[in-house]
Amino acid sequence: MIYELSRDIETLMRNRKFPVVVRYGPERAKFEPGHGSAVILIERDREQGDSHGPARGAAQNPRHRYTRTLACVATFYAKSGLSGARVGNHEALCEKLIDGFSCALYEWASTSKAVGTAFGSGQYLSASEFADLETWPGVVYRLRFSVPRGVVELDYTSEKDPGSAAPEAEAPPFSNTTHVFLTGAPDGSDPETGCGA
Repeated sequence: MIYELSRDIETLMRNRKFPVVVRYGPERAKFEPGHGSAVILIERDREQGDSHGPARGAAQNPRHRYTRTLACVATFYAKSGLSGARVGNHEALCEKLIDGFSCALYEWASTSKAVGTAFGSGQYLSASEFADLETWPGVVYRLRFSVPRGVVELDYTSEKDPGSAAPEAEAPPFSNTTHVFLTGAPDGSDPETGCGA
């Protein structure tokens, strides 16, 4: 669900003209944003735990058993593209990203009926907290948030076989015949059948 959320957030923000890349994490390789970067990394918050609570809207859906609230974190990498940019320029870009993300998350929650989406703490990270980006002069901000997810009683469906892979209709039969003409044969000679019937 969080992967799909990251894709939707990127679409919503780009629709609002944000020049942003939204990735789902954790990143497996060293992260190196380019010049003028605006990157948001969304991932499960492995320091905070998910929580379970009573079902919301169980009256509308009797199979809805619980609400599982997923702990998430969005890490914003912002580096101003201005020549000679200072910390304030990087932070100004980051603030725009945070606001855009917050509005996109609100819109996503409204359309997906994820009532109860909430924000936790947020803070700029110190240089020592992102040491692998030491030579990168932008800023990094981490924002915790949570997304409720309904736990509904369903039968299991394999991710490899969500449906039948068999074709719904049979292909019509076909035949193939190859006719061979001999080089130098007199005109009007009948061809030979090379293969097929």
